[in-house]
Amino acid sequence: MRSLLNVGPAPARVVVECGTSFWWRGVREVAELAGEAFPRATIEVVGPYAALFPDHAATVAGALPITLPDDTLARSPSWGLPAGKLAIGYLHTAGGTRSADQVLGDIFTASKHGTTLFAFAEHGLAGSHPDLLTSILEQVVARKPRRVSFVSSGTLAPDELIAHPHLPELMRKAGFRQLFFADDRNIPEGGTERFIEDCTRAAMLCHKAGFRARSDELAAGICLGRPGEDLDERARVLTAASHALGSVVVWPYQPAAAEMPGSDPEDMNGKLFPLRAQNGATYRDYLNVLGLATVLNAKYREHTFDFLGDSLMARLFRDSLAREAWNPEQAVKGSLQLPAPRHRLRGAA
Repeated sequence: MRSLLNVGPAPARVVVECGTSFWWRGVREVAELAGEAFPRATIEVVGPYAALFPDHAATVAGALPITLPDDTLARSPSWGLPAGKLAIGYLHTAGGTRSADQVLGDIFTASKHGTTLFAFAEHGLAGSHPDLLTSILEQVVARKPRRVSFVSSGTLAPDELIAHPHLPELMRKAGFRQLFFADDRNIPEGGTERFIEDCTRAAMLCHKAGFRARSDELAAGICLGRPGEDLDERARVLTAASHALGSVVVWPYQPAAAEMPGSDPEDMNGKLFPLRAQNGATYRDYLNVLGLATVLNAKYREHTFDFLGDSLMARLFRDSLAREAWNPEQAVKGSLQLPAPRHRLRGAA
């Protein structure tokens, strides 16, 4: 922020974006730093935190909650600010109002300043504006910006690829390294089987397009911590999704303010699974489910093991679990008392 003063006048407004309510302390820290760098600037905050807890943001975080107009989102980011290069550049079409040429201009400008990895920030872009996304990717393929690659970090749903089956091949040609699919938090309980089926069909399209099976190039998104969920069911979905796509990304459920009235925003951190008591579970129960996800994602020579596969090892493993082979009968276990060394008499041979 201090380096901005070397390239122009001090800003009159500083807008801080906070995507989750439990990160409000970060807003306060940034507001304090911005106040020191630009003492005459108005500090404002946008995003879900500002929308859900406006009074908290104004009084505790020291920032004025505002709502940015749509035309602000349509402006290109200032990729050339005097700072270290971005690890990843987030692209935005402002709800489909920006053209493919404008988005591609962002890619070329950012790449000139050292940013070469990109992701589309909008959820559901492939479903709501497939023609625009297709046009952007086709131009990337045709114009070949140098060293540019892409990832999809939870904004792409499996059924969007099924509805537009040309996208996986086009995304691969454009330089997509990884496709991490959106989680199932909006899927009703009765739609779980359809979700798994969509994951399976989307995986087949991606494999045909060149994304490697059971690698870190594909991952299903599974939500954990929703109100009223059954952890046994969540474990089953985790295993089935891993079977379909090779690995899973667990997204903790972030409760809305109405689901935890009167709670401090920091206590609503989804990683704490704050609705666990309502679901009749403990934090340890949720850690066990996360432990299952860790096992499902474990790789040997860059590939995960398919626990539901047809291989001999997979069938033997499932049979061992069904028989509880890790817990042998008492007769097999024998005594748990360890043998002790015999005491030797002094001077004995």
